[in-house]
Amino acid sequence: MHGRLAGNGNDDRHEKAIEVRLGCEIAVRDATRRTPWERTTIGLIALFGICVQNDIILVAKINDLRRQGLSVHEAVLEGALAKFRPIFMTDMVMIVSVLPLALIVTTGAELHRPLAVVYIGGFFFAILLRLFVVPVLYETLARLRK
Repeated sequence: MHGRLAGNGNDDRHEKAIEVRLGCEIAVRDATRRTPWERTTIGLIALFGICVQNDIILVAKINDLRRQGLSVHEAVLEGALAKFRPIFMTDMVMIVSVLPLALIVTTGAELHRPLAVVYIGGFFFAILLRLFVVPVLYETLARLRK
């Protein structure tokens, strides 16, 4: 499904990236242990959607570079470097924007804090995954297909 959105028929790469991302987001939620699942579900869904969209953008850039004739390794390196900065800035804006919700201690904060914790933790790990895991996973799966 997501592979077709990125302009290729290689669904496996996207599915593996989605599985890794979902696992990390659930781990962030479980690591906090203070928040019940019900309060973090909306944040998890929104976070998942934004992260998958960013990964599709990254994979689409890599695919474009491969169509231009670059090798898999060169396309992954150049694509990751070209798209990391804009995606990083998007993730940092999301982290900074919900930081007040995570730090507030007034009445009603217990409703907003779980959402903020999921966003902050999820986007932090998304940055790390996008920097290391997605490019390595893309290159590994591309080499396995050959």
